[in-house]
Amino acid sequence: MPATVSDFSKDMIAEIRLTPEQAQNAQDPVWVETRQASGHFEALKLKEVIDARDDLQYMRQTNRNADQDDIPGFTFLLDGEQNLSDFFKGIVAREAEAAKAKEGGDAEETEG
Repeated sequence: MPATVSDFSKDMIAEIRLTPEQAQNAQDPVWVETRQASGHFEALKLKEVIDARDDLQYMRQTNRNADQDDIPGFTFLLDGEQNLSDFFKGIVAREAEAAKAKEGGDAEETEG
């Protein structure tokens, strides 16, 4: 974990942070708690911010161990079977499969 997170990175995180109510209706919401940045987020938007900022890469190492209702929750507590990075990979894979399936469906429609 970095000693500090830049103000710019904190601002980027603040821009995508959701209220708990917004998170209930968001696509793939997650809750993350670290010393430097915490809150509810749409997973893919959080991934984009983390990908763009070196000082946020540490967030990928949080472990899923603090689910809140139906929202996956990630912290630095040691217990947890999945880290945030693996969670992101699962969403990206699911999105790719959905896009591939849609392309297959579009091809069938144009053939018929």
